[in-house]
Amino acid sequence: MMDIFKECAETLVENFKTATKDGSPVEVKGIYGGYSMDVIASSAFSTKIDSHRNPENLFAITARSVFRNNFSWRFIMLFLFPKLVQLLRISIFPPKAIHFFRDVTLQIIEERKRTGQTRNDFLQLLMDTTKEESDD
Repeated sequence: MMDIFKECAETLVENFKTATKDGSPVEVKGIYGGYSMDVIASSAFSTKIDSHRNPENLFAITARSVFRNNFSWRFIMLFLFPKLVQLLRISIFPPKAIHFFRDVTLQIIEERKRTGQTRNDFLQLLMDTTKEESDD
């Protein structure tokens, strides 16, 4: 997986070079936020998004919605009243985001099973573990 991190780091460096060409101040938080999202997308799903250069990517938009959603009260409820949250089926994350990532994950799994393709990512580790357990 180090190749994934290295590739994302190279993209990060390119994004910094582009942002600093004219000598104006750089919004570091946004660039590193994009880098973090790229690392997660690449290492979990082998999905390259370059969210800094392509902020309108559906994967990036959906991932941002998970953290931009006002869910602080939901976390408080979860820690204070976990049984109530479970009983009321209160989700910490936006349902649309949950469905999106579930669908993406299922599509990737189906494609890999159909083609026999393997990747060096977290999803592949889970698939391999599941296969090993079913073989036993």
